Order: sequence, then C-alpha cells, then structure tokens
Amino acid sequence: MNGARAVTDENHHLTIGLSSSGVQGVDVCDSRRSPGIARTPTTRCRLALMWPVVLLLFVAATEPAAGERITRGRAAYDALDFDVAAIEFSLAARDSLASDEERLEANLWAGAAHRVLGHDTDARLHFIYVLRRAPEHQPPAEFAPKIADFYALVREEIETAPRPAAIAPPPVPPPLPALATLGSSALFAGGAVAVVFGAQPFFAHDDARTRLLQAAANGDDGSSAADAQVAARTAWESWGGPLVVGGAAAMAVGGVGAVLGGLWWAGEP
Repeated sequence: MNGARAVTDENHHLTIGLSSSGVQGVDVCDSRRSPGIARTPTTRCRLALMWPVVLLLFVAATEPAAGERITRGRAAYDALDFDVAAIEFSLAARDSLASDEERLEANLWAGAAHRVLGHDTDARLHFIYVLRRAPEHQPPAEFAPKIADFYALVREEIETAPRPAAIAPPPVPPPLPALATLGSSALFAGGAVAVVFGAQPFFAHDDARTRLLQAAANGDDGSSAADAQVAARTAWESWGGPLVVGGAAAMAVGGVGAVLGGLWWAGEP
C-alpha cells in the first residue's frame, strides 16, 4: 500500500495505513499469531477495554453522600444562593443511599428553596413528601413567613383532601351448622303442610260416612252422602294418602336434621 507503515513489537502489532485521505485502519487488539493458533488479547488490550468500568467506579466513589449534599445546601441557603441550595437538596432527596431522616430533611429544605425561587409546584411536591411521612412535622423556626405559610397551606390541602371510600368487606356466609339447621327445619315445615293438605280426603270421607249413618237412622235419602264418601275415598287413594306418607317422611327427616344441626350449631365457637 502506498505510504503505509507498520509498527510491531513482540506482544502485538499495530498497523496504521496512511494515504492521501488520512488514516485507513487501526488494529490495537490483534495479537501476533501463527496460522492455526487462536487469537489471545494482550495485557495492554485488556486494560484498554477495562478503563470505562474503572472510570465509572471512580465517579461513583467520588460522588458526594446525601449528608454532604445537605450540608452544602444549607451553606448555600444561608448564603442566599437558593439556586445552588435547591439543586443540592434535590440531589440529596433522590439519593438511593440516603436514610429516611436525610430524605425528609432534604425534601423539607428543597421545598423551602423552591418556594423562595417561586417554583411553587416543586415546593409543594417536596412538602407533600414530608407531610405524608411525618404528618405532625412542624417547619423550622428560621423559615420565613412566606415559606411557613405555604407549608401550612400544603398541610391543610392534605388534611382536607377527600379520602377514598372504605371498601366494605364481603358478607360472611352463614356457617354450615346454621345452613343444616335451617334446611332441616324448612323440610320439616314442608312435610307438615303436606300432611295437613293430604289428610283432607280422609276427613271428608269420615264426615260423609257420619252423614250417611244419620240419613239411614232418620230414613232420609243418603245418596249425596254416599257420593261424597266415594269421591273422598278416590281422592285419598289417588293423592291424599301418598301426600300424607311423603309429608310424614319429610317431617321425620327434617326433625332429626334440625335437632342434629341445632346441636352442631350450639357447639360452634
């Protein structure tokens, strides 16, 4: 290549191609190697790749702690340099390594600095942070009335803000013993109704028999009484009797269940 130079040492080589247009290529991490031998980065190359990590660690190690920023902010605040104070306090408030007390102090003084600068929205946010976590907190005596009054206004806004309605807990389902007792009682009551209704043909048949005997004793016509007796017998055999039997069985089962359920319910804590 026209105008090219090669600089080589025993560990790695650096090739720079020069032409009329300038540098054409740079290779700083290519170790010298023979054919068939894998490329191995040199020590100098490793250090070149590690320097960004070292730089980040250095920056992190030299970053001021939250307490130091608060001290700087107080010094700037006392010197009436409220712009610098607001920056220092805000950075301390956002420091993930700051303690809860440091965050409260940083937010309190950041709100004061922003209030002096006329940044009411930022001041309100910082004061809300403090009052949400320490509702009984009182502003320092050195706060100017402009700041103390604004702090009191933010407190009032928080205290008078509508609170979300409490969600009522879901209704507690009745206990199983209560369900068993009530269900058995309902079964007993239904059986009793069935017995009373099913017994109507039985009493109608007995009443017709009495009227038939009276008609025979008095020599009267007893055909109507006989017809009533037949109808009552038919009703009893078709639905009255089965209804009475079923109702009686329901009363027996429901009665036993109600007693057992009541005892179970009474034994619940």
